[in-house]
Amino acid sequence: MPASQFVMSRSVLAGVQAVAARSGRAFARHTHDQYGIGVMRHGAQASHSGRGRVEAGPGQVITVNPGEVHDGAPIGGERAWQMLYLDPAVVADAADALPAASGFEFEHPVMDAPALAADLLALYALAVGGGDALARDILLARVLARAGGLARA
Repeated sequence: MPASQFVMSRSVLAGVQAVAARSGRAFARHTHDQYGIGVMRHGAQASHSGRGRVEAGPGQVITVNPGEVHDGAPIGGERAWQMLYLDPAVVADAADALPAASGFEFEHPVMDAPALAADLLALYALAVGGGDALARDILLARVLARAGGLARA
């Protein structure tokens, strides 16, 4: 992927956007209407989130809740990441199957959780490449459980 590129891939999951990005650009404070969860693939970034200033590096999981003000700036040059943006209705439907899922939100803007990152990248691949619908549903529920603090990452 060339420098400063954003690729929005068609997702087979209704209400889910898949974005792969590479950029050395700093992003001003902004919000999203969706939940965002992704993996830093290369480089690092610093950002302010609803939880304060955080830094994320390769392999770490990054999250943002709907309406959460955040920004992002590269550390030491360019960084790359893959994100899934989930409509709140998608999260609500998936979270209904989880124990204690009332009022779901991502608790941590950055997580060092290799198993969660692996599940998330597998879910990303299934979202953009098709595959078994049951596997997608299981991965989505597992990703939300781990990222929302409802299960061990």
